[in-house]
Amino acid sequence: MDANTFIEHYFEQQRARTAQMPFKLAAILDAARTMGLIEIHIAYDGMGDEGNIDEISGFKPSNRDAQVDLAGAIPCDPVDLTAPQIITVGDRTYQALNDLIEDYGWDIINTQHGGFEINDGGFGEILITVATGKVKLDMSNRFMSHDTTEVEVA
Repeated sequence: MDANTFIEHYFEQQRARTAQMPFKLAAILDAARTMGLIEIHIAYDGMGDEGNIDEISGFKPSNRDAQVDLAGAIPCDPVDLTAPQIITVGDRTYQALNDLIEDYGWDIINTQHGGFEINDGGFGEILITVATGKVKLDMSNRFMSHDTTEVEVA
């Protein structure tokens, strides 16, 4: 495969991935609402040419008597997202909500933070707020830096 064909193929995959994202989000939100979730978090990290989604968490409102913290966060309890649950989006079938969320997470990472795993790497978190359907990506890049000082000593 020559370079031009490779690049065309890459952008074709990106377009297809981007086109499916709204349908995946809709399926995630439907399943999350059915489960009573209020938030979904996807954490990822990478460096040295390797990267992973490290954690996927779903949260329900807490049953504990607790006050809202100063940042306005609602106390919540974690939920298991790996329970078997068949979800079909387009031509893909997922065996659990966790699988669909992971696939959607990679869609976001690849379209918004591609290359996060290269060299010193990067990391981030995706937050899905179920009530509003808003998706927020908080991403960071690592880089090596140095400071040079030149002093004439004699």
